[in-house]
Amino acid sequence: MYYNNGVKTFFGPTCSVDLSIGARFTNSNHLLQFNFFNEFKNEAFDASIVQMSTESATNIAGNLYTVLSMLNWKKICIIYCQECMGRYGSSDELLQTIQNVLLTNYIDVRITVQIVKSDYTVDGLQPYLDKVKKNARIVVPLLGRTTNDYLIYMQAIQKAGMNTTAYMNIIFNLLTYPSVPNAWMLNNVLDQKTMLLFDRTIVLTNNYYTDDTIKLFIKDFSIEYTDTRLFLYIQLYESVYTYLTMIKKGSIFANSVTTAVKEKYLKLFMRNNILNGPYGLIYLDNTNQRNAAFKVEVVDATSQSLQPFINISMDSACVVNDVTGNSDCNALKGAILNKDAAILQSLPMDMPSCGYQDELCDQTGTIIIIGSVIASVCIVTAVFVVIRKIRTGETESMPWAIQAETITVFSNGEYWRGESTFSSHFVNGAAPKPPVIVQAKELLKNRLVGSLDKIGTILIDPYVLKEKMVFDKQDMDILYNLRQTFQENLHPFIGVCIYNPRELYIIWSKAKRGNLENFLFQSGGNTSSQGIPLEELINSYVRDLLKALDYIHSSVLHYHGGLTPANCWIDSHWILKVGGCCMSRMLFKWKNMGLIGNVNDGPIISNSELHYYAPELRKAIINSMHHNRGERLEFSTQEGRAQDMYSFGIILYEMLFKKKAVQTDDSSEMNSEEDAQILNPKFEAMVPNLMNFPVNHSVHSDLISLMNKCVSEKLENRPDPNMARKITDATLKMPTSLVDHMMKKLESHALSLEETVADRLKELEEEQKRADTLLSEMIPKSIADDIKNGKPPEAMHYENTTIMYSDIVGFTSLCSKLEPMEVVNLLDGLAMNFDRIITDNGCYKIETIGDAYVVAAGIPILSQINHIKCIANMTLQMRDFLDIYRVPGSQEKLRCRFGFHTGSSFSGVVGMKSPRFCVFGKTAQFASKMEQTGIPEQIQLSLQAQQLLAKHFPEFICEPRGGVRIDIIGTMLTYFLLRKDNSKKIMSTIPWADDSDNIQIS
Repeated sequence: MYYNNGVKTFFGPTCSVDLSIGARFTNSNHLLQFNFFNEFKNEAFDASIVQMSTESATNIAGNLYTVLSMLNWKKICIIYCQECMGRYGSSDELLQTIQNVLLTNYIDVRITVQIVKSDYTVDGLQPYLDKVKKNARIVVPLLGRTTNDYLIYMQAIQKAGMNTTAYMNIIFNLLTYPSVPNAWMLNNVLDQKTMLLFDRTIVLTNNYYTDDTIKLFIKDFSIEYTDTRLFLYIQLYESVYTYLTMIKKGSIFANSVTTAVKEKYLKLFMRNNILNGPYGLIYLDNTNQRNAAFKVEVVDATSQSLQPFINISMDSACVVNDVTGNSDCNALKGAILNKDAAILQSLPMDMPSCGYQDELCDQTGTIIIIGSVIASVCIVTAVFVVIRKIRTGETESMPWAIQAETITVFSNGEYWRGESTFSSHFVNGAAPKPPVIVQAKELLKNRLVGSLDKIGTILIDPYVLKEKMVFDKQDMDILYNLRQTFQENLHPFIGVCIYNPRELYIIWSKAKRGNLENFLFQSGGNTSSQGIPLEELINSYVRDLLKALDYIHSSVLHYHGGLTPANCWIDSHWILKVGGCCMSRMLFKWKNMGLIGNVNDGPIISNSELHYYAPELRKAIINSMHHNRGERLEFSTQEGRAQDMYSFGIILYEMLFKKKAVQTDDSSEMNSEEDAQILNPKFEAMVPNLMNFPVNHSVHSDLISLMNKCVSEKLENRPDPNMARKITDATLKMPTSLVDHMMKKLESHALSLEETVADRLKELEEEQKRADTLLSEMIPKSIADDIKNGKPPEAMHYENTTIMYSDIVGFTSLCSKLEPMEVVNLLDGLAMNFDRIITDNGCYKIETIGDAYVVAAGIPILSQINHIKCIANMTLQMRDFLDIYRVPGSQEKLRCRFGFHTGSSFSGVVGMKSPRFCVFGKTAQFASKMEQTGIPEQIQLSLQAQQLLAKHFPEFICEPRGGVRIDIIGTMLTYFLLRKDNSKKIMSTIPWADDSDNIQIS
């Protein structure tokens, strides 16, 4: 080796055999050495050599350690193939350095399995994998530079039974140029079978140099991209750049260039230092080893992608801009990107609790004891199950017991499309402003809608089952009596279903017009769709409610127990039916026993319904909650009936005044454990125990008196339903039934029915004409005629077409500055003029998306050559129009990108309910790319389109733009259409392709 006095720094060597000699030489001559090639033994612990490779063993080990520490893995296995690691050649110092770095950081490499390349086959790996299974669960194979090099390994571990739930593999995807697709991508198509082999594998990718960065380097230094030493050249360049930059920084710090160039000073100054390199940040650790963060991802076969897993970054706390260094600092730090990732829920331990071969657990004695206990428990359980089966058989034979397989639960959208939808015209005839589906969700709250075999549509009150449900005799008596009870003002109870081990369904018949709560507080208006005055509806509902209570109080049901407007349903004949009868008694008991819970973890009685329950009932519920008594809340028949009349008094007030007696919010129902009980005590304390309704001149004084008696603290002062009905009948004056009233209204409308029908038919004809006109604008007339005649439209292939895409630049930011009507006026003016230009040039508008246009020529009318001329004329006219068009309300000019391409296409109609005429194929895709890669106020066209124009229509002047990078396709030559020069026009007539074209365009 030749040495010349005055040399301060040595870059190299680039030969493996010279590394040791070079290190001794630079050390003895006090030279600063930059190593950018292979690994030198113990280089990670020797600060005398600056290692500049991003793929040094030190950097690979540092990234690996960061991942292991983030996942709390301390015991691993390394599988190493010296011949498989590419440019590292025959040296084993890569493996030695990685082992030393991991050992220094307290990572236990339990076993290192070294294989030769001839054994790197599926069968050849099996003996090695047997050793791995006995010693480790976290495996780090070093078998190549890309994921393709690990395919045989993945096949081998599958054969060895090392599933990715019990074993984790960490592989490396190192630098290659050009970038190599992953092993599971074959010809740009994902191979699911191969991806399953790699599922849950952690991949560390060296993405420091992008393809664009390397291309720039190749261009700047005129290097062949096939040169195997390409990365060597890049890192040599970075080494020189780092050396000069560090001298500059060091001279500023030392205030002396002479000091800064000294080998000893510069070595100290470079430690734990960072600089902006030519291709990114360059960080040198405490031993002057370059640290570069790798990208950490995990293969997820479920989503068929590489999912970001851990973010490795440089720790800024390690950076020291002086000569002190920081020996205790780890340069790389990690952070889990998605703490809810599925892989984190099932990560294996680095050592199983019983050892790798269950050597730590001898459970023979324990198994005998457990077996004896299990046998005893099984005997007791068998006796219990037999008794339970007898009782379950009794339950299943009851008429109220519904089998789960007979129920179909609807999704929201499925139900509202059917005939059994809730009426959206509860009070007024006009359609409500909110969508029906939104009203329905508000109406149903936690309820479900479904269908039951032989019955039809049903309403379901769902509850969460926390324990196995067993109905006692009193429960079964109530359910049986309720199932056998039929009265015109009682909402029919269908039954109870254990839908699955976690769900209890209480099932009721459907109610087409919703419930009383929705009628009073959500629908609004003052007349129904049948023209019935609101006052008459309310009067009728008061009478229906009292008739239901009178029947319940005189039947075997005794009393309701939980009357609220949400339980009062309105059927298709505008008759109010009381539902939920007797359910509260059982629900309160089941909740106290811990058998059920609400579906939203809220209380059984929602906060907004607390004021309907009598004070004595609320007090009894709170007492039972405090004592945690798993028993029924029992009341005498007289007490239960008095509680019902309290609820009636509150509901009567809300019906007459159409406002809540007490305003309570449901939004906070799930804020604490108290909410998951029968009721929320904090909200109950806000409800007044003594209600008083003052005199109001808009309501009869006898009704005010009735309401005050219903909410009296003394139970004996509360009237019975019969007395309340006499008072309401006398004051509300409802002489006939609501059905009779509706019949008279229908008779009065029948006289003018023929005239109304004639008017509607005329309107229908006019609408049909408008619809035909609109349809012909949306799709070609021939296809529109086929659709109207019931024929399915067929896809068509067009050999010669030109497709144009356009888009207004900055349209979104422009709209943000304008009022909504100004945006509408802008689009209207733009569309009117663009549509005129399209029609004048014989083109066809395929679709518009806001400010973007898609236009075709040669579709649907065939054309051999003139399609390119039509599009060229049209785009020039569109651009000329935009030159003079200004945004309404300002003088701002619109700038547009145009792009078109010529080729074959095919078209078809997508959808039947809302048909769309669409164009498909590579021509449409390429035309879109022409617009996307275009320049504002320029018309970009492909080489194929330019050649067709130049051959047949030389009056269109184009100029080459040059090579343009287009996604997926690559770099393509494109042109700009500048203008039209009629002096260069070919005067010969160019015929159209089809006989159907009766015109000649010259």
